[in-house]
Amino acid sequence: MPDKNALKQQASSPQMLSYILSVVLTTIMSVGFSFMMISTYELDVSIIPFILCILIGAVFCSYVHGLKKKRYSIILFAAIPIILFFCYYLDVMDLEESVDYLLGTLKNYSFRMITAVFRRTNTGRSSQTSLFVFLNMLPVAVSTWVIMKRKHAIFTLLVYAPFMGCAVALNYMFPGQIWCLLAVTGVVIMCFYQNMSKADPAETDKRLLVFIIPTLLLTIALGMIYPQASYSKQKTASKTVETIRSLFVHVKKATPDPVSEGAGKIFEEVQRTYMGSVISENIAHQMISFSGQKEDLSLVGNFNPPKFTVLTVMRTPIGVGQGINTDKNYLYLKTSSKDTYSGDAWDISENEPNEIFDDDLRPVPHEADYELLINSTVEGGFSFVPYYTDFYAVSSPTTRFQDADGEMKVDANARMMTEKTGNKSVYAYPVASLPHQYREDFWTDEYLDYVYSENLQVPEETRQAILDTGMLPDWYMQVYNGEIEMSDYDKVRMVTAYVSQIHPYDAYTDFPKNDMDFVVWFMTESSTGFCVHYATTAVILLRMIGVPARYVTGYMTNGVYNGAPKDVLSTDAHAWFEFFSEEYGWVMGDPTPGNERAASGFNIDAVLLYYVGEIDPVATTTPDPNKPTSTPRPTRTPTRTPTRTPTPTPKAEEKIEMPHTIARVINSLVIMLAVFLILMIIRLSYTMHWKRAFKKGSVNDRARAYYRYFNMMLHVYHARPGRRMSTIAQQAAFSADGISEKDLNALIDLGNKTLEKVSVRQNKAHRKLVDLSLKVNT
Repeated sequence: MPDKNALKQQASSPQMLSYILSVVLTTIMSVGFSFMMISTYELDVSIIPFILCILIGAVFCSYVHGLKKKRYSIILFAAIPIILFFCYYLDVMDLEESVDYLLGTLKNYSFRMITAVFRRTNTGRSSQTSLFVFLNMLPVAVSTWVIMKRKHAIFTLLVYAPFMGCAVALNYMFPGQIWCLLAVTGVVIMCFYQNMSKADPAETDKRLLVFIIPTLLLTIALGMIYPQASYSKQKTASKTVETIRSLFVHVKKATPDPVSEGAGKIFEEVQRTYMGSVISENIAHQMISFSGQKEDLSLVGNFNPPKFTVLTVMRTPIGVGQGINTDKNYLYLKTSSKDTYSGDAWDISENEPNEIFDDDLRPVPHEADYELLINSTVEGGFSFVPYYTDFYAVSSPTTRFQDADGEMKVDANARMMTEKTGNKSVYAYPVASLPHQYREDFWTDEYLDYVYSENLQVPEETRQAILDTGMLPDWYMQVYNGEIEMSDYDKVRMVTAYVSQIHPYDAYTDFPKNDMDFVVWFMTESSTGFCVHYATTAVILLRMIGVPARYVTGYMTNGVYNGAPKDVLSTDAHAWFEFFSEEYGWVMGDPTPGNERAASGFNIDAVLLYYVGEIDPVATTTPDPNKPTSTPRPTRTPTRTPTRTPTPTPKAEEKIEMPHTIARVINSLVIMLAVFLILMIIRLSYTMHWKRAFKKGSVNDRARAYYRYFNMMLHVYHARPGRRMSTIAQQAAFSADGISEKDLNALIDLGNKTLEKVSVRQNKAHRKLVDLSLKVNT
């Protein structure tokens, strides 16, 4: 019998196949997981140098882990973080700036709760290749250690988890498909490694190396069966660029040279990249033209605009006000509100009157909560209006908002107060967290006529097609048919909740069909959507049940802190809706999934919470069976007259929502727990099955059960039952006399000894599996 220590030493000595498997599998996982993150955030990383560096690192780490003495692996694990620290401290290869750029990117797009400020320079962007090589050194060391030393595969998955976590943290950009397939291939091979490595190491490595190719082919085949959302890039890009080109020519003829030069810069930026979304096009419209008046919904798809800074904002508190939203750090900036829907486009009607309020009954201005300074980084006069500005002002003698006679200046209907500084525009607004409260007689009849005519229009084809979808909930149809009554506020809350749940969010949603109404297509044929889809659908559904609403485009950003400048990027472009209330004017709402927290400081819930003191549950009344039903008519919301108090609502009453990242972590933990419980149930079922077989029936039946069990277990370890065991099993199966209890015990002893013998060649984890097997048959 061979010496046990010799067998262990032989099993632990890595062969050439182990080195090859370690290098190949580590490279696959490093490239796959890293470029999942890189492609999600569109980082500038050169793939060939990156792969070469990972290969070199994998070869070196595999060699170190292949040495017989453990201290070399320990030295390697200790040296990597020390080397990374000194490289960062000495700014090797601009490592410090590249770290700042990466952290700034993650903050801007995914982890906006981070309060630190990071520099995002061109040098940092160009040095991302070296940064990701450095970031992969520890995962490479761990991955090669797991394979060379036959450790548990979970260690490899843990070190690559941060790359995957960052890749999935962004909810409107997704990693490239090829990198996901590589990562999946690596994970599948690691799972097979974990289960197959209990056999002979050389045989395991050989099988896994051979298995990599069909596994990669299988994942590619699955990717082809379930591809990412496809879209006609060339067609839409051509259409978009041509639209921008024509606008640029128009502006160049109609505006002074400085504005044309600014437009030219944006046009050059647009030409260098693909802009597939209507919001992206709208950004260009607003930056190089005077309008952005019409929005072609046939261009809505694949929101992936070029990234550049549109404007910089800075908030400065100047009053006590309500104080409801000043701690939430979200900001909505409106660039245009459109009221005319044609089934495939939004437009602005020319029927809105200039006189909004009765001159004799204009509201008394209130002190604003804060001043918002907006500095446009692009030349030209552009409109960026925050919520809420109507009839808010400041009374400080040093403010620019004061009239010459010393009275407070009022910004009615969100018309900006602007001062020019050279070729750039600086806008300053007195802003409150919530809208002003009005009386019904404040509004002019002309303005109310406009609101209840233009902002309730729905094309008849659109209306009928939506009703025919069968997707509208019961409560909506009851309101639509006049069977139940509901306030406009409750209608807004219910429609917002319903629309946000129609489809999951996906910035790469495909383009709509040209021959279908946009809303009908979104509700019936699209499987996903982004802000334009949700906002348009909410407006149309609100109008159908008598709530005046209009479609709004602009920007939504987070991380706005008092006294600190904040860049608003083109990728912050957003769409939402606003509805009209004679009591509060135009109140915004955001039905896009995931934006509940962002809108919670501005929407109708925040308004009611402040002015009424609580948010009542949605109230309905039982329909009168004798009353005929009819399509609802436009009605004006009854005016409430509670006295406004300057005392803010206590923070304890605010709804506390779980941050998106924490929710993802909890969901992942729940999934892991569920998988663990399933595995435990499978293990328990396995144990109970064999223990029942060992105790059931005659001595011969039990002997046959034991032999099947030992034969199965030994086959896993590439071994076979001995001749004595086979003889006893054959006698139990075919002999007329059968076997005795003594023969059965001999069979069990032989099986257990054979299992113990083959377990000598296995590592600690696999010996535990043998111990479990021995417990099962005792």
